[in-house]
Amino acid sequence: MEEKKMKKKLIVMMGLIIIGLTACNSDEEKAVMNMVENTKIAASMEEEESTAGQESTGSEEYSTDEGGTDENEILTAASAPTPETEETEQAGYTVETIDKKMYVKEWCNTYMGPNEQAYELFGECNKGELVHLTGQVKEESNWYEYEVETGDKGFISGEYLVAENPVEQETAQKPSTPNQTQTQTPEQTTGTPNTTDANGVQAPVNPNTGEVMKPGDSYINQTGAKVTYLEHL
Repeated sequence: MEEKKMKKKLIVMMGLIIIGLTACNSDEEKAVMNMVENTKIAASMEEEESTAGQESTGSEEYSTDEGGTDENEILTAASAPTPETEETEQAGYTVETIDKKMYVKEWCNTYMGPNEQAYELFGECNKGELVHLTGQVKEESNWYEYEVETGDKGFISGEYLVAENPVEQETAQKPSTPNQTQTQTPEQTTGTPNTTDANGVQAPVNPNTGEVMKPGDSYINQTGAKVTYLEHL
């Protein structure tokens, strides 16, 4: 840079010397003055171009440093690990993983998603059936994901789920029916019944018990008198 300035100064001094030596008439003087002026203009343009080049180089270096920083930040953000969760996001809802078993309170339909109006039918569950629940819907807390024996999964409403088997509860609460024994009502007879005792002799019947009286048996009649059956001679 200093070398270029020295060259410019030498060029200007040489021009001034030439002016002093060759200024014989006005025309020659004008020509020399024009040459000096042109030399100054050329030197000035050279200096401006040099300054502009240095500013451009510094700007490019600064831009490169900034670009490198942004790229590193982007790479760092992209490579950051995603934390593992026990939630599965699906279209419109999130299922939180659980592992429990419950009984079905009454017969019901199950669906492909946690809404009986918005999703197609998946299957059905019977009263007293034990179902394996694998997830609970966060947005709809009363809907559960359950798994069948084939590994397929559907959704059941929590209003149909209970902790105890309802069929077994009904059986335990049902009262047992005792064996009913039939009691024979003694046949009411009037007068002397046509019955015989162990000896084949016609004998009276005790009106209070309905049994055939044996010799020596007795009973109290309606008047309060004691009646005794005597053996026939």
